[in-house]
Amino acid sequence: MYLAHQQRKNPLSGKVETYWLIREHKGEAMALGFITKQEAEDLFAIEKGARTRARLLGEAPPRTGPGSLAARRPVATPVPTLLEWWGDTCSPWPTWPDCKMLQWLQAAGRKHKALRAWDDSRRVILRRLGHLRLDQVTVEVGDAFVVWMKSEGIAAQRGRPARGYSDRSCQLRIDHLQGSLDAAVEYGVLERAPKLHRPAVNDQREVPFHTPEQALALADELKRRRQAGYLDHVSLLAILANQTWGLRSGELLTRRWTDVDWNSAELRIGDVELPDGRWWRPKTERGRRTVPLTSPLLALFREEYFRQGRPDGWIFPQIEDPSKPRTEFRKALRSACKAARVPELHPHAQRHSAATTHAGTGATIGDLMKHFGWKTPEMAGRYVHGIDARVRSIVEASSPLSTHQPSHTSPESLDGAETGETGDHRRNVTKRGSG
Repeated sequence: MYLAHQQRKNPLSGKVETYWLIREHKGEAMALGFITKQEAEDLFAIEKGARTRARLLGEAPPRTGPGSLAARRPVATPVPTLLEWWGDTCSPWPTWPDCKMLQWLQAAGRKHKALRAWDDSRRVILRRLGHLRLDQVTVEVGDAFVVWMKSEGIAAQRGRPARGYSDRSCQLRIDHLQGSLDAAVEYGVLERAPKLHRPAVNDQREVPFHTPEQALALADELKRRRQAGYLDHVSLLAILANQTWGLRSGELLTRRWTDVDWNSAELRIGDVELPDGRWWRPKTERGRRTVPLTSPLLALFREEYFRQGRPDGWIFPQIEDPSKPRTEFRKALRSACKAARVPELHPHAQRHSAATTHAGTGATIGDLMKHFGWKTPEMAGRYVHGIDARVRSIVEASSPLSTHQPSHTSPESLDGAETGETGDHRRNVTKRGSG
């Protein structure tokens, strides 16, 4: 038997304090609570003396009365259920104090998007496991929860059969459930938390993309829908621009007219302050870059610039409130793809189409890394489709993990692949974009 202590967050004060325990070599523990060192030593001496007398005199150790360990020990509170620990559906955040995730989201300026993901996870978890106490959530319960999510996680609506969540959605909800259990351990509500199994995510899934012929068919359909009044100017410009650039949605929709350099025909991608006071920042440091305005795109941007009255605000403003930027153009893109009879794309899938088009017309790995803001050459292998044999050999040769370079690879095909610098044989990806 020995005296031990831990640093835990006191749920009453919200501060990190010393939590004292009496441990035994058998693995058992007796909680003393958030007390001073002197009080812990006095209680330890009382307990040790009581056990010594019990061993020598055959007496039972006293457990009641003034000064005894049982009288000084904090009253044990019942373990809360998941519903009590996460809070009801009216409050979007858990009930435990000083939620680390909330602090991180506020510091990183990413509160709203992650809040929606957290809230979705909470609703799914409470619907299925809300009646369980925190100590009743085991590995087996987590595995059964994953099976339920994959089979019938999304409830049937309007007579449609129920469908399951994707592997990535299941993984996210298990991560949030694990985080709530870890927080319970940190705040002293649980002694230990089980390590739940995270479902594997299949990253080799097929991603739809458009060939150059399909991209031209989509562009013609977009212009026809604009002339017929089915599409607004802003959505048309956003879809056509992303066909050429292949930007992330945040990189495209958070641009202001001040980011356009008319003299050099480039668009700058960098930090920008949003209407609610938060700052949007690129995903990586390489994301701070410039992309070219090709001749067709430059003409479209000039037309939109004068149509909006030469403003200094958002390039893609909302129709209802021009002081705020657009948040998505997904529905307009999918409806246009359906009308053009080409694969229906999510806006991020346009990134795959643009990367495939640029690589197919001769762009090197260095060109792709610079234009799309990627850190490693391996990212090109995920976004380039249809020309895997040539691109894969370039990616493998330029990867820092490669043990050798293929002898059949020409210097011209590797120019700029490892360093990303401009060489004599390097072609400029900006000259091949199409409006």
